[in-house]
Amino acid sequence: MKRITLFALMLIFCLGGMAQQKKGTVKKKTTAGKAAVINYTARGELGLFDLRGPVKECVWTTQYGTRKLGFDRNGMWISEDGRKPGANYGDLVKRDNKGRIIQIGDGEETGELFTYNSNGLMTKHITEYMDGRDVATYTYNSKGECTKETFSYGDMSGTGKNVAIFTILSRDSQGNWTKRKTQNGNVETRIVTYYETNTPNYLTNMPSLRSRIDSMSYAIGMSQTQGLLPYLKEKCNVDLDYLSDFVLGLTGQDGAGNNDKQKTAYNMGNQISEQISTSMIPGINKEVFGENSPKTISQDLFMAGFVSGVTGKNQLMTLEKAQSVAHILMEAVKTEEMLKIYGDNKRSGEQFLAVNAKKAGIKKLPSGVQYKVIKTGNGSVPTSAQMIKVHYKGSTIDGQEFDNSYNKGKPAEFRCNQVIQGMTDALTHMPVGSTWEIYIPQELAYGYRQQGDIKPFSALIFTIELLEILK
Repeated sequence: MKRITLFALMLIFCLGGMAQQKKGTVKKKTTAGKAAVINYTARGELGLFDLRGPVKECVWTTQYGTRKLGFDRNGMWISEDGRKPGANYGDLVKRDNKGRIIQIGDGEETGELFTYNSNGLMTKHITEYMDGRDVATYTYNSKGECTKETFSYGDMSGTGKNVAIFTILSRDSQGNWTKRKTQNGNVETRIVTYYETNTPNYLTNMPSLRSRIDSMSYAIGMSQTQGLLPYLKEKCNVDLDYLSDFVLGLTGQDGAGNNDKQKTAYNMGNQISEQISTSMIPGINKEVFGENSPKTISQDLFMAGFVSGVTGKNQLMTLEKAQSVAHILMEAVKTEEMLKIYGDNKRSGEQFLAVNAKKAGIKKLPSGVQYKVIKTGNGSVPTSAQMIKVHYKGSTIDGQEFDNSYNKGKPAEFRCNQVIQGMTDALTHMPVGSTWEIYIPQELAYGYRQQGDIKPFSALIFTIELLEILK
């Protein structure tokens, strides 16, 4: 008789003991969510790859000739035309607390300085030589792709004659430019090849929701992030400045950083990922599609929604909208799945109520609950929040009894709103002292849910004796 709540989607964010760090190479992060790579020409000029995957090799053709650059998995330049690059900068590399390169070299006579905006994208690079300073400035679009590079040689203001502006003409599938031109019309091309990477597709492309299951999967994933960030910070000791490392672990990518804060964030992401795949997804599938159904929600789109909820990026809907969409679509899909099995039960209940409504003495409440007054009381009518004392017995339309307080030897006590909706509607119209027989449509009972011996979509019959409103 008690109301069954919706499936509670719960995630245990903090487990006892940290998971082992995944083995693999570490990607040094220089832009938010991207493994950006820095390379240098023979004269030390800079080129920035706004990458979504680690570059292995770049063949660069300009008006001055062709060069072949090689990189390691961490995005560092390791070869030029088959030779090791010059070592004029030595091994002096400084990074900020997020692992981004902020200086190469001694920062005095020769060196590189890097500046980032609040989104983690590089906005300026300064190259300093013995004979002056060169400035490189980058412009990005909403996807984080570099659309224009402006170089000023020997002129910090960037307004002198020695300025070169490059405009991107084409890109490859990873978002890196393959052709660009200067304001003088000179065209440069490059062919980029990549290391194999396990970066999920939904991190490099906006997810596409082509069906109801897609939308439901994404919305469920996003809705599960409510309250996650403060929980990670306060209960799991995750520094939210290292959220990108958390996402790396969450999405199963190689790349736990070198410091303890990076490792904590990465390992917590890794643990939650395991909880999602081994517990949450199977639990959601069971709730939505049924016990033994082979159907499943999209784990990729669930993760896309989860990541967008955590990072606030690439969101296809707000968190509030995601929660609403998840609830509505789960109910709709679950109902359809159960109708395939119990549709006859639903039709039997509808036919019974249609015939019953025409019988003598049968009345109907606005909600659709039918009732017959067996005894009229003269007491007060309870509100939905009030505690009451009642005797009752319940059965299905075929006469199978499933509950009976008389047989238990004492009345039941509960709030009017703590039972199924159809019974609440009847109780809040009954004066104390009344006895009614009520006939509840399945949608005001347990709907598609199985409750003990009560099959999904069952219309129910109750005899209720309202004894008292409790103070």
